[in-house]
Amino acid sequence: MKELKSPLPASIAVLSLLLVLSGCGGGARNATSTPADVARPSVNISITPTAVLPGQNATLTWSSSGAASCVGLGSWTGLQPMSGSTNVILQGTATQTYNLECTGAGGTGGQSVTLALSQAEGACTKAQVVRATHGMQSRALAAARRAVATGTSGQKRPSRP
Repeated sequence: MKELKSPLPASIAVLSLLLVLSGCGGGARNATSTPADVARPSVNISITPTAVLPGQNATLTWSSSGAASCVGLGSWTGLQPMSGSTNVILQGTATQTYNLECTGAGGTGGQSVTLALSQAEGACTKAQVVRATHGMQSRALAAARRAVATGTSGQKRPSRP
């Protein structure tokens, strides 16, 4: 078999092959990071105390890393600084949820906390109120029945001197 000789020197042939392969993705990789290589932002948010009475406040504290912007959702809205704290007030008896989503080169990260209604010390539960109301109604009804049975029902007129 006859050996074919290339008109180009071997070094030029190798260089040509490398140039062709680099156009096909076979060349050296770019050293810059791609979004898949970057971690998504981390977000930490807390509220103290976690439960209050309506009209009382709590402190909402947050921080983030790897974020370019943060936005509040839920019971607070709009752009928020990357870290900070603020006082929030429980507006009624329903829980309030505070979400913080931060976006950066690696995507979006988020976290949420809830401010709940506190059970005040000494406060009655709904079941206790129902039992107490029923007891008062039962005693009032029994007193009215006794008064009718004994003929002492109705208002008494004050005696005149």
